[in-house]
Amino acid sequence: MPAVDLVVQSSGVKAAIKAMNIFDEEIFYRDVYQAGLQALGVTRNELRPPRTPKKTDPDPTLTV
Repeated sequence: MPAVDLVVQSSGVKAAIKAMNIFDEEIFYRDVYQAGLQALGVTRNELRPPRTPKKTDPDPTLTV
């Protein structure tokens, strides 16, 4: 869930949000992602495919 990481870096807060079922991956996809594409007049087919990471790309799991 993208927005959970923006709230607070606390596992308790993340767990509470998930338990209340007020935001999850399905809600994000439907209410944010699809709604944003619709507002822009863009379809998923018009988007570029995901880029394949190159060996020289930094590891996304590492934090600075």
